[in-house]
Amino acid sequence: MPDPTEARKALHELLDLLREVDERFLSPEWLIQSPQDVAEGMRAVMHVLQGGLQGWFETNADHPEFRRIVAPWRKFTGDNADAIYYDAAGRGDRRYRVRGRMDGAVYVSLTVEAGSQDGRMGGRTDGVINDTQFDVKPDGTFEVLFGGPQQPRNWIALPADASRITTRHYYEEETAAAADPNRHPALSIEVLDRVPPATPPNDENVAEGLREVRLALLEAIDHLSPQGDKAAGDRLEKQVETDQAAGNKAGTDEMYRVALKLRSRVP
Repeated sequence: MPDPTEARKALHELLDLLREVDERFLSPEWLIQSPQDVAEGMRAVMHVLQGGLQGWFETNADHPEFRRIVAPWRKFTGDNADAIYYDAAGRGDRRYRVRGRMDGAVYVSLTVEAGSQDGRMGGRTDGVINDTQFDVKPDGTFEVLFGGPQQPRNWIALPADASRITTRHYYEEETAAAADPNRHPALSIEVLDRVPPATPPNDENVAEGLREVRLALLEAIDHLSPQGDKAAGDRLEKQVETDQAAGNKAGTDEMYRVALKLRSRVP
């Protein structure tokens, strides 16, 4: 039998969740009845899983990059055919420079999401700046600073628990902008502080990434719940206690919050 590495444990936790999704979420318990329901539900789960891998696996606030959130082949949360969304990892004690272009959009905003570390859904939107508030050059390009000392323009503060920087481009076109391969906001993000080199993949950080993907899937599925589930909330709280006792702190606060949420939905 293979050695029980931390990364393998994390993978098995993700597989166990997928098995539970198959047995419970894709069942009459969550109002899934017909084979067509199951097929569409399975497709939704795969899109959410892809979103977790895209958005959380191997992300690093010291070496961030913008990744597209939803696409024609990856639909979940606030999908919009007339919008293109990107986000990147961030943290409150760093300074960043974000560059991009309007790309023909009628509205562009940059937002700071806070409290959404470890794969959890966004805790809150802490700040926003849009194209009426930052300078856009004649060629449609712009540059905005995040964090550090306050600037007179083209700047937005980062709270201590900043976790993501999200961009939104809204278009008014006859065809869906989200499916147009010629749309390209050309976004980039640069860390302005001296940061250490990225750590090569190892047992610890691969396990951490897998657990973030698991938590992202858990949160997204929970948001689709048609009703409360006290038993699931109790089990989740016990899992939090087990993780904390084992020294695994990734996501435990959020898992406890989800447990409370599950209980609150009980009629």
